[in-house]
Amino acid sequence: MEEFLQHFRSHSRAEQRWLSAVFEAVEQQLHPLIDASLGLSVARLSLAVLSKVQTAVGGDAADLPVSYRFVSVSELLRDQRTACCSSLRWSSAHYQEHARGAELKLPGYKALPRDNLLLIGCLCDGRAAGTSDGVWRVRDAGASVACAMLKSSCLWLGRLMLFPSWNYIPHDAPAAGYLELLDPPVCVTLEAMAFDPGGALSEVMSVTRAAELLTQRCEEQACVCVSGRVSVVCPPLVIRGKQFFCLVLSEAGSSVPVFISGMVTKILNAEAGLYEIDGQVGLCLAYQPAQKCCGGLRPGAEIQLHNVHFLYRASPFAPHVVLCACLRSSLQVTAFSRLSSKVEVSGSHGPLQCLLLEKNLGASQYLWLCYCQNAVAERLCPRWVRAERVCVVAERLLDFVCDAEQKTQKKRNIYREMIQEPHQCPVTTFCVWWPSAALWSVRQLSDWMRREVWASLSLPSLLPPSAAHMTALELNAALSWSVHEVPLTDVSPEPLLLVGVLELDSTRATLQLRDQTHALSCLCVSTHQSGARTAHINTAWQGCLVCVRRCTLVMERFMKTRFPSWKHLDQPTYITHKHCRVYLQLCVEDLTIISPSAAMSRREKPSDGPESAKRPRADEAPERPLTPAACVSVLLRLESKQGVTLQNGSADALGLQPGFVCRAACLGDVQCWSSDPRNSRTQERERHGDAQEIDLHFMGSCVRWFPVLHPGCVYRIIARNTEDVSVLKAKGVSARGGVTQLSSPALLLQPQWRIHTITEELPDAQSGVPALMSVSEVLHSSSAPEIVSFYGVITQRITLQEDNGTKPKIQSLTAAGDASVEQDLRLRLTVQDAECPGHVIDVYVDLSCGPYTLGLIAGATVSVHHVQRRVSRACNVYCRSLPISCVSVTDLTSVRSRSAVAPSPPPMMLLGEWASGRAQRCVLAQVRGHVVCVLSLRLQWTCSLCGSIFRQSSCGRTHPPCDSTSAVFQTEAKVVLEDGSADAHVWFSSDTVCDLLKLNAGQWEGLQRHVKVKGHVKVYTRGRNMTCDEDPDDAVVQYLSCLCSSTAVCRPIHLTCRLRAQRTGKSQLRKLHRGQTEFICKFTPALQLHCQRVHTH
Repeated sequence: MEEFLQHFRSHSRAEQRWLSAVFEAVEQQLHPLIDASLGLSVARLSLAVLSKVQTAVGGDAADLPVSYRFVSVSELLRDQRTACCSSLRWSSAHYQEHARGAELKLPGYKALPRDNLLLIGCLCDGRAAGTSDGVWRVRDAGASVACAMLKSSCLWLGRLMLFPSWNYIPHDAPAAGYLELLDPPVCVTLEAMAFDPGGALSEVMSVTRAAELLTQRCEEQACVCVSGRVSVVCPPLVIRGKQFFCLVLSEAGSSVPVFISGMVTKILNAEAGLYEIDGQVGLCLAYQPAQKCCGGLRPGAEIQLHNVHFLYRASPFAPHVVLCACLRSSLQVTAFSRLSSKVEVSGSHGPLQCLLLEKNLGASQYLWLCYCQNAVAERLCPRWVRAERVCVVAERLLDFVCDAEQKTQKKRNIYREMIQEPHQCPVTTFCVWWPSAALWSVRQLSDWMRREVWASLSLPSLLPPSAAHMTALELNAALSWSVHEVPLTDVSPEPLLLVGVLELDSTRATLQLRDQTHALSCLCVSTHQSGARTAHINTAWQGCLVCVRRCTLVMERFMKTRFPSWKHLDQPTYITHKHCRVYLQLCVEDLTIISPSAAMSRREKPSDGPESAKRPRADEAPERPLTPAACVSVLLRLESKQGVTLQNGSADALGLQPGFVCRAACLGDVQCWSSDPRNSRTQERERHGDAQEIDLHFMGSCVRWFPVLHPGCVYRIIARNTEDVSVLKAKGVSARGGVTQLSSPALLLQPQWRIHTITEELPDAQSGVPALMSVSEVLHSSSAPEIVSFYGVITQRITLQEDNGTKPKIQSLTAAGDASVEQDLRLRLTVQDAECPGHVIDVYVDLSCGPYTLGLIAGATVSVHHVQRRVSRACNVYCRSLPISCVSVTDLTSVRSRSAVAPSPPPMMLLGEWASGRAQRCVLAQVRGHVVCVLSLRLQWTCSLCGSIFRQSSCGRTHPPCDSTSAVFQTEAKVVLEDGSADAHVWFSSDTVCDLLKLNAGQWEGLQRHVKVKGHVKVYTRGRNMTCDEDPDDAVVQYLSCLCSSTAVCRPIHLTCRLRAQRTGKSQLRKLHRGQTEFICKFTPALQLHCQRVHTH
């Protein structure tokens, strides 16, 4: 060191310390790299380094760059955690100017921070160590780092170089990163290099001559020198451990080199080789070998592309224009980025590119695969899918979307792809079909549904044709609930897929489709082995990763309105509150399992083995064996299930808890297992023991099992981590004081217990489960019990008025977690017989005592359990729900197929047959007959707010006065109809009276204007004429009397009628005249009907 410092005795002490640090760095890191044959001492080498540094810095040669610190390669890799840049030639003003210019090009990024560092080392390519991989490296005595440069020379290899300007980009991995050499390196030592091609060279020949020689067969090998223009440079390949690359020479001047230049603006997916150029063009490098280092492809870098493929609209999930590089393409970085950005580098092909090679995917299919991989990673990883298994799930989705023939092409020949003319490769292969299905997250779909439910709202469309005759009370009641259904295929012009995990919700007692963005409730049905649709959803579906291609999006609207009349429907200020419920209706057969749950993958496998103790993740990754834990189980058959209600919980639970009760029959004794049997096939020992009827109580979070428990199915209840068989034994209440205990032994389900559906057919599996009654049997069976269960199809749903009485209100189950709470929600469901459409029954359901029941919409087939059968004073049969009642949707056929055949019309009925009861009192039917006479006709303008008579332009109510200015026109008629078998009294309401009187629109409006003067007019039959009590000579009364007696009204007619409350009483004696003969006949009370529709054709 003394020899070195003698040259700088006139320098300051600070400069002396800096020179000493340089000498030590040269001695430790650089001198060991110099060949001993050169005879360079450390002092001479240090002087050479210092000279090159001063030349690179410029300015006065006497000045030393003491602001720069010497850094070794190992120190750079170890300590530099953030990207940085360094340049001996930049002043502070020069750096700031370049930094501002770079940030203006890409506003979302910051310029690389500057560090004053000196970097010197040898350039090598790994050949000396026998590990040449095509990547140049900067090496000193301590370590080496990969580097990328804009221009290179083989004369630089093995030389000790000073690097004036460079960027250092660290990687995510520890002690990893690479250099970007901005300026050519400066040689520190000038040792000579020799090039020996390894053989004698003949004269230089043209490309044409060389091509002719290649076509001739020659057994002797010779080295030739060919001169031409380099037109194609293929990327380096490694085949069976050997690395090589190809280039194509053409005659000089025979072709003009074509290239595309641009700036990298975004890294779309570095692992997949996807980038963005100039903010609008995509770049795909997946068909080229993976780069060992990033090669400078960072946002802000300028590049040149040669021989790339131009793809337009290759995928809806990629830019419109994509430049795709193949094995004949080349990419060159012309300017490194000056911006700081995160870099992820893979030393080999990633899983996406491996799938591309294995399946020979086209560009469109590969771009969709990358889009799918991103979607799965964002929505399912790491909760349900591990990071290393994301591509496996994406591959299965690709297999689901694409057919095998469309997905797989013929075997590739990479040599022909590089050198054959005309050029052909997987990128150029024309694909008639390519995947275009969009993968929406659950949050995306939920947000779309919540927008669509109100965007599609049309208030007039929610009302019946008689809306113009409805009072405000009737009008607002009709608007309080509505439903909007959209098939998933109609949501988007492109195919739409949903991917998520099926889970059970412990708060709403429903099945949910969930990902990491959101969860949507699902109403799911399945097809029984007999072909009938049921709600028997297997417990094994819980935890399955599924793909949904077909389903119905259901959006239920709840509104509170105060519209005075139908004329104000265009004024949204009368809507005081609105909210919605959205969910999916789907069939199990429309679900595709991407990754099965543990129970689904082990169904029908032998139990009580060590393999049954394993539990795979949803992505079906290789499992680590878990320690088998002892457990106990019991096999039982479910016989009945009650509805979920709010109940008193345990002593430590505050307030009410959701809960329900099931009645079950134990098929054997409690069994002990060395490992969890799950849903494997039953063993003989499980079915031995005394059969016992028990009550299963589900409370709190255990209500999540509600949607997967169905009467008639067999289940295995498992309590894990215990060998005590008593925990699964039902316990009864001891009788005291001579009181007989009627309740069955009860078992309270614990949250940590598991329930599994047993799918194998067991003997007498359905015994003890009563069959459901039909609607006809509930209506007409003389032996029907008070509590009945039946099935049918919902034809109408009506929301009843809120109960303003003294009944105490209980908040809905979802009040704490959901702002959309339906309190005091009571419905009237009209359910018709599935086989006899004319037989209908009204079911009054109270939904305010538990979770909201999904799917109660027109067209759904339902099973109604444990409702009270009642008979009204008018002898009409109806049903009323109880706290134990349960309504379940079992079929969605009519809901799913909107373009299906129209529902079958009501049956044609004779009045005599209908009145006699031989038709089992059909509620709805068609009749053909003759209008004998009009018994009464009432026309009235009614105040839409209070219901009083409305005259001219004011309400007639005076105590208290009503200031309403809106009124509706209401009419009612009663006629005698006979068809030769009997007669009936038929009532017509406002919307059917006009058809009865056969008035056109102008005549009907004129009649309304005349009636508005008086407010109301009523005519009725007295003898053979019609009269009015108030003013018989009024022109309107005279007109109506003549009209009702005319043949235009008393005519043959075809009606659809509904049975009304019938009069009770004895038969009446009447005189009938037939010519000159008088008859006295006994007549039963006339059949009372209400007209639903007048058939005009």
